Amino acid sequence: KVRSFVMVGIAVFAFTMALGFLSKKLYIFERGLNKEGWDESRGSVFRDFFSDFGSKPGDWIWGRGLDGRVLRTMDIEGGGYGDTIENGYLYIFLKAGGIYLVMMMLLFLHAAFLGWFKTSNQLTKSASAIIMIHVIGMISFNLPVFNAEYAMIWICVGICYSGEIRRMTDEKVKLLLNL
Repeated sequence: KVRSFVMVGIAVFAFTMALGFLSKKLYIFERGLNKEGWDESRGSVFRDFFSDFGSKPGDWIWGRGLDGRVLRTMDIEGGGYGDTIENGYLYIFLKAGGIYLVMMMLLFLHAAFLGWFKTSNQLTKSASAIIMIHVIGMISFNLPVFNAEYAMIWICVGICYSGEIRRMTDEKVKLLLNL
């Protein structure tokens, strides 16, 4: 009984820390969740992107490549072009195009579906939840960059696609993870 109380305490602490980190990571909380806050923080980014992107043939299908640049009037003095945009979906459009984005979202959403509805254990459900949080977070930021967080997303996709892991019981997962 004491052990379960300690585990609940650790889970609440971890959740509180994660929530605090998330609120610090999302800059929109600094300006408020109203139209003025959105326009101040993201409005010009979206206007610049949509006014410039698509001006070249194939932008929406193939993107502009790894060195692709897009109009940025907010961050660069006097206007100019930048090589990044603070929105996961638009960043993928910029660098890789719509075909890559559609294929990636199909992989993510199918993995999340399998991990949530076609499983026998909590590990796979957790991996599915991490994928969905990432997909939703791409609206505000969550750029596909080479770091541990992004690698974890792809590991979660692999966990959700693994039929062997999805068929395991919680007891088998605990035994394998030595918990």
